[in-house]
Amino acid sequence: MNRSPARIPNFEAFGGTPTILVVSPDSELTRALKAELENTDAVTITCVQGGHEAIALLRDQLPAVVICDVTLPDMDGFRLCKLMKLPLISGSDQVPIVLVSGLYRDVLAEHVARKAKAFAFLKLPTDLAIVGRTVELALHRLLPGVHERQLVNHKGWLQVACVDDTLAHTITTAVEVDGWKVERAKTLAELVPGWTNFAPQVVLFGLPARGNFKLPDLQLQQLEEPPTLIAIMQRAEPDRVLELIELGVDDFLVLPCDPARYVECVRDARLKYNFRSMHSQFEAQIDKLTAVSEYLDMVITNSHEAIFTCDPVGNVRLWNKGAERVYGYAAEEIVGKSVDDHLDPPGFTRKAQNVVRLLQQRGSMTEPEVERRRKSGEVFTVSATYTLLSSPREEVLGFSVIERDVTPIKALENERIKSARLRAITQTAVTANDHINTPLGIILGYAQFLEMKLATIDQQDRAALDIIQQQVHKIKGIMNKLKLISDPIVKNYSIEGVTMLDLSKSQLSNEAAN
Repeated sequence: MNRSPARIPNFEAFGGTPTILVVSPDSELTRALKAELENTDAVTITCVQGGHEAIALLRDQLPAVVICDVTLPDMDGFRLCKLMKLPLISGSDQVPIVLVSGLYRDVLAEHVARKAKAFAFLKLPTDLAIVGRTVELALHRLLPGVHERQLVNHKGWLQVACVDDTLAHTITTAVEVDGWKVERAKTLAELVPGWTNFAPQVVLFGLPARGNFKLPDLQLQQLEEPPTLIAIMQRAEPDRVLELIELGVDDFLVLPCDPARYVECVRDARLKYNFRSMHSQFEAQIDKLTAVSEYLDMVITNSHEAIFTCDPVGNVRLWNKGAERVYGYAAEEIVGKSVDDHLDPPGFTRKAQNVVRLLQQRGSMTEPEVERRRKSGEVFTVSATYTLLSSPREEVLGFSVIERDVTPIKALENERIKSARLRAITQTAVTANDHINTPLGIILGYAQFLEMKLATIDQQDRAALDIIQQQVHKIKGIMNKLKLISDPIVKNYSIEGVTMLDLSKSQLSNEAAN
């Protein structure tokens, strides 16, 4: 039933080494295409990034094959294909063009590629592995097989399962003239095993005149895009037709039938297949967008930071739970109302419209400290990051704000300053103790020496020496207390690495109590 594609040896349609022109602005895609083409014998690869570069190159020398990304910076690949097929340059209409895309992967893109007269349409990354084979087919080095689905020089793939060879031949001839690629078999069961690697768009099958009929439901359910099914009946029996509809058959033909009717029915079936395929793809995209949207909503809603957005005049449009926690306003209390009226502290002059004008100049900005007002009236400090929100047409939609309450951080910073000052005092006490105690000891020693040496000293001088000794002892007492500061009991409060001194439990406190 299936023929293996045959290689045609030593055949070059263009003479010499053929050039493959790769047109894509995506450097990663270009590298991937070149890597796949390295296994293709006797070809030269040239790469450009845009449509105008490709046209300039075409004017000098026509390549053997063009591989063109649908997404280009100056024109889309469909348009470049149409221009070459005009022909834009003498002979450019004879160059096979392989369109590739990782963004446009639906049947509509295939239809546009077919209308643009492309040789093939590859959906990346799944079709990347057949780039080399597709180029070989375009160079006429290989004969196309029945399953070369990437080739778009036909309207689609159709399978016919019919035991009547004459009827099968009539159907095949009619639809092939209309531009379809056809594969034939005696029964539907013969076609089913091939669906795992190749699923046609339309399947026509003969319905047994008698007996029960069952569709291969399991195999159909496993297909990403199941084909449109058309049953061929000997006569239209209402109960039989109803049974087919319930089984999932899309349409039916009643014999005898004009060849034009086969063509019309197949065209209608392709429209249904395309509609169903696009609907399935749209649903998949919607599911993906919904999942992304729900994830982003979860991230924004549960973020610890206050996140909110405003329109260009400053009315709140989004208000997350972080903002509720920081400001005290529930979302229903503030959404739709002016952010300036609710968050600006008294005397704050900059308004939302001023923020928009600044963002139009900068795009985004960050303020390490700016004052805000809670629902309770408390004024506090936040760090804020503002970002301009605009549409693809550069229409200003408003701005987003991410804020963090820096009051705890400022409190910790104050504690750090106090701690630093206390350490400085401690160091000063240690230094003073070292530098003063020694001279004081000498003074005290000399005073005591004089008191013992001068036995005949008068009462007035002895009183002076006593005063000197008393004052020295007093100063030494003060210095000893300062020394105690240098050896406090340290209490670690474990707040972001800040160490505070618990003087209430230090030796200085005990000394003072005594």
